[in-house]
Amino acid sequence: MKRTELIEYGIIVIGLIFCYQTLIAVISVLFNLLFSFQSNFAPGFVETILPSLLYILIYFFSFYFVVRYKKPLAKYINGPTDETVNISLGKKSILQIVIIAICLFAIVSTIPEILIHLFKTFKRSVESYDRFADNFNNEQDVYDFWTNILSLVLTLVLLKFSGNVAGYFSKETEGISTINQKPTEETN
Repeated sequence: MKRTELIEYGIIVIGLIFCYQTLIAVISVLFNLLFSFQSNFAPGFVETILPSLLYILIYFFSFYFVVRYKKPLAKYINGPTDETVNISLGKKSILQIVIIAICLFAIVSTIPEILIHLFKTFKRSVESYDRFADNFNNEQDVYDFWTNILSLVLTLVLLKFSGNVAGYFSKETEGISTINQKPTEETN
């Protein structure tokens, strides 16, 4: 495999991170809309939703740009020389390993936030001595909790289907089964 192809896979991983952040921002906006209907569009609603919409646009266009122009970006990053790198893994396998690493990072960063919220909710209910007390005193806490839960579920779904996602993004070079093959005259 040429170094440029390896850089392309790194760029695809960056694109997948942008895609994941886009989905999280969309979920954030949806939950914000859901809770704003409950409070009859409280003042400050627009100030809350506009930054999230801006994040969605930035992440989506970054995802599109990076995945669409991965080859020119890889050639620009690599420079004029392109040497062969010997790695004995398939391209799909490398991409799947990276996707799994991203998912595990997301899970490890999301679970503590969920547990902290559950602990605070339990603590509030114990302190109030009311068994049926409203455990969610702050709307932002509810919003963050459900955003984290949905983020965790989406991450677990992505983890489950990481092989399919890796296969989709590596289908352009499906004819080459391993990375350590030397380029032939026909591929140059």
